[in-house]
This record gives sequence, structure tokens and C-alpha cells, in this order.
Amino acid sequence: EKMALESIYPSTFSSTTDPPTLILTIRAGVTLTAVIPKDSLYPFAVPLFLLHAEKDAKGLAPASEDPELRLRMQREVCVHANELMEQSPGIPLLHEVAEWVKDTLLPCFSVKKKKKLNTSAAAAGTDAKASQ
Repeated sequence: EKMALESIYPSTFSSTTDPPTLILTIRAGVTLTAVIPKDSLYPFAVPLFLLHAEKDAKGLAPASEDPELRLRMQREVCVHANELMEQSPGIPLLHEVAEWVKDTLLPCFSVKKKKKLNTSAAAAGTDAKASQ
């Protein structure tokens, strides 16, 4: 898996050995880390995924300043990784999870999307008040 990740992400992937850790910068200010404990059965068990979004990550809601948002994003990563493992036990997960974070999770937490959601919520509140 490490060799495949190095070839797919030549300038944004790194790793360490103790404990085995795979680190992938998804985009500026957003890093996904997979820590594989020494007693882990990976790839038949989900590694510990850590999503780090800096507060200045371009276009992303200020996750570092909002613990609830940071926790929601981390939870979504873990849920998705567990779902992938249930669907296909034994598959290398970092690439799949990283692409999902980039294509699905981050757009849900982008500043533009958040503003749109707030506008929709405000409109829904106005409609609810009008119907009362």
C-alpha cells in the first residue's frame, strides 16, 4: 500500500515506522493520517484515522476553531472507513478514505456550502413562521 500511495501521491504522501503511520495531505491545510497500532490486523482492521484541518484551510469552514465541526468531520471519516471495511474486508483503506474526504466530506463542510445551508435554514424558518 505504501508504494502505491507514493506513486499516486508523490508530493503529498509520507510515512513513519514507529508506529506505522501513513500521512496524506489532501489539500492545503487538510491532512489525513492513518496510524496502524503494532498489534493491529490491518488491512483486516480499520486503522486509527485522524483528520486535521487547519483553521486557515482555504475554503473550509474554520474547523480548528469549532470543536463540534472538527468532531463531526472526524466522526464521518471513521464511520466511512468502518463501512468500507465491512463492505470489503482486507482492502487498503487510506486511498479510498482520502478520495472520499476530498470528493465528498470537504465539500459538505466548505464555507460556500455552509453559507448555502444557513440561507436555506433561514428560509425554512421564515416559511415556518409564515405558516403559523
